[in-house]
Amino acid sequence: MSYEQSHNLLQEIGQTYTNQMSAAMKEGKRLCLVGDNVNYAVGIREQRKENCGKTKLLHHAFASVALLNDSKFDHLSKIKPQRPWTDLKLDDFIVNEEEYKNIRLDYTKHIVKAAIKHVPFFKILDDVFDESSKINEEQYRKNLVIPLETVLKNEQYYADVVDIMEQHENIIEKTFQDAGVTLTDKTKIHTGDDHLSQPTKNIPPEFTTKEEKKQWTVDTFGKMVDEFVWPKHKPKNPVVDKSVVVDGQFMNLKVRLANGKEVQISPRLPEKNKETPPETDKVMNYGQMVLELGLLFKELLDVCKSPDQKKLLRLLKHSMTVSKQNQTIASMLFEIHRFLIQQISTLSEKEAAEVVQGMFVNTTGKPDGHIPADLQMEYVVKTIKNILNICVRDIAEHFDSISGVIVRSKKHKHKDAAGDELMMIGDLRKLRPFKFEAGRYHSAFPDINKSAVDNLPRTDYHTWITTRIVTNANDLGD
Repeated sequence: MSYEQSHNLLQEIGQTYTNQMSAAMKEGKRLCLVGDNVNYAVGIREQRKENCGKTKLLHHAFASVALLNDSKFDHLSKIKPQRPWTDLKLDDFIVNEEEYKNIRLDYTKHIVKAAIKHVPFFKILDDVFDESSKINEEQYRKNLVIPLETVLKNEQYYADVVDIMEQHENIIEKTFQDAGVTLTDKTKIHTGDDHLSQPTKNIPPEFTTKEEKKQWTVDTFGKMVDEFVWPKHKPKNPVVDKSVVVDGQFMNLKVRLANGKEVQISPRLPEKNKETPPETDKVMNYGQMVLELGLLFKELLDVCKSPDQKKLLRLLKHSMTVSKQNQTIASMLFEIHRFLIQQISTLSEKEAAEVVQGMFVNTTGKPDGHIPADLQMEYVVKTIKNILNICVRDIAEHFDSISGVIVRSKKHKHKDAAGDELMMIGDLRKLRPFKFEAGRYHSAFPDINKSAVDNLPRTDYHTWITTRIVTNANDLGD
């Protein structure tokens, strides 16, 4: 199959979307469109002046998919804005005490899961955080994913983006028309693209109720979060020298003696009492930094699998603070700031919930079966590339079978990291990263802080937040 035939096949497949989308719209499903570039290389048959020396030519196409779901969010308010953007304050973008407690609880759950997995004794805590009764079945219904037509456009060019948006408008109009659903200026269609300590101290007592066991678990394992993830910034073994210290500076003084003679003396100037710098353990700092960022990463993964609007917003607030000093992701922080304004101000409660749901796709119908919508789009792009390259793959596989090439497996037979984790635990038991030893450091990280926010210039950060409210609040459209 040639590349031209492959592309024609993709067009024919994409043009069959109309009936499926119309049927879904008649059932009352909500529509979201997602797209991404498909970049692929084609071998050059004829050498010309413009491609001299090249063996492959890079081509660009744009693929789209329609995501349809059943959630209505009709119980939420449609009034917009939720609150005027002029009423937004710094506190709206900073993790508050209630959000901190929720993050602490979620971090505690991750630590408990690790303890249950690697310490058999803690199997008794397996049912402590069973929240299956809180699952909203409507929220976890399987999404319908419909591939649309792939067009030879490149999203990196403005003119092509205009053409792509026009194509999407035509798709929407035809779908609504075929479904017999009225399309008005107020119809919302979401679109997007990719662009441990003393062991005898914490032995569980005999529990009489499940709630008592849960409280003990939260209190005990939560202390690890307080001590090692968000530690209080107090110096270890501070020493204050009460003696007078001289700094080597002199003051020239003229003194008249009893006999009338003047002499010049230069006494040393004493400084104020000095506090000896606190002792540090950079290995422990590294361990605490890994815990802080690692648990945040685990939480972000969890919210992708089981989207929760409130949880997502508090994690984004915390992520923005943790990452502010990293200049390589400045644009991402700007987008988080803009997204927070949408969610808490300019959009209605209903629209805000729909936007969050439109960011994820559930292809399994399970509570933890969501993936980001742009990742689903990447899977579609991969499938399209396979179709475009099918002739090359068939030739290569045919050659391997004829020539007797032995295919070596490059993948693990079982997706299990338990063995690697046990090796790491063995190394950590020798290192004891969370037992303070003054003077330790890693050669690769000799000056690492214990927290990602240790050197955050808070005043500048707060100014950065407040001065951008007016810009991002008025750069959203209707």
